[in-house]
Amino acid sequence: MCGGVIDLIQKFIPKLSEQNNSRIVIISSIGAVTPMPKSSIYSSAKAAIYAYGRSLNAELKNITVTVSLPGYVKTDIHKKAGLNHLEKKIPSWMWVDVHKVVYETERASLKGNSSVIPGFIYKLARPFLGSNLANKIWRFLSRRN
Repeated sequence: MCGGVIDLIQKFIPKLSEQNNSRIVIISSIGAVTPMPKSSIYSSAKAAIYAYGRSLNAELKNITVTVSLPGYVKTDIHKKAGLNHLEKKIPSWMWVDVHKVVYETERASLKGNSSVIPGFIYKLARPFLGSNLANKIWRFLSRRN
């Protein structure tokens, strides 16, 4: 989730630097900017690639780096990871369509933004994500029965 992303990008930077207006998109997570109890490794790895991407964007010339921070995305990854309880517990309005994530991320990348939070609800919630209330709600919604 972290080292592999960095290794892959580092491998391609020399080639991308030779071209004009290259772009790199990194998919992180909203978990990069908020505590995630019982997901500390995940959150830490996502925070690392978020910081890496934003730093790289400021450092590189001819390459724009955009880090996307989606929340819950409607894919089958949660089932595959054994987290299918989340599909039942997380309210439907908190799930973002995968096409919306791709569209908003691509739009931000084309504009040269260093980061983007796809989905209106997550943009709205972003200032509150580190609060005690937000953490209590997240723990309640994501707990296993």
